Amino acid sequence: MFSEIESIDDHEIEDSIISQWTRHNPEQVGAWLAEEYTGSRVDEIKEHFIRNWSYMDRIKSADWMVNNSLPEKLDKNVTSFMQSWGYDNPEEAMQWFSQQSAEIYNQSNFSDFLRNAAYPHPQFAANHLSFIDDEKQRSGVAQSIYQGFKQKSSSKAKAFLEASPFRKDILKFDAMMNDS
Repeated sequence: MFSEIESIDDHEIEDSIISQWTRHNPEQVGAWLAEEYTGSRVDEIKEHFIRNWSYMDRIKSADWMVNNSLPEKLDKNVTSFMQSWGYDNPEEAMQWFSQQSAEIYNQSNFSDFLRNAAYPHPQFAANHLSFIDDEKQRSGVAQSIYQGFKQKSSSKAKAFLEASPFRKDILKFDAMMNDS
């Protein structure tokens, strides 16, 4: 049956089979993708598989994603995965993320993670902002934090803005956002 999936010329049916199979035996799907699948949609199917598995077990699916990503796609895959996890549960995501090697838990990926978590969880991102070394990246994340606070509370947004060393950058970004 597994080899037959590759011959199906209907992406919706392929995705549906992968989704159902993932619900029943994600480790088997992962092994099949890593060892047997030779179809042309490998990246799309891996992404679909990881997303489906992550709803059931974030940690195992994240570990599989890291172990089965090509080196040139690892940062993109980590950023994409962490975006969803950071939106849902940034504390849990941070716990997993901070235990990874420097190849995964690096300043670039960390900045992207906080920038994405800033909108739904601005206080979380603000609490971790000082761990970004690069001032330009820190400014960009601060802009996202301000936007996140602005969506939730005018007084918290104002307090963050007044305390931020990136006030000018935040106001410039905010004006640009308001113009668009």
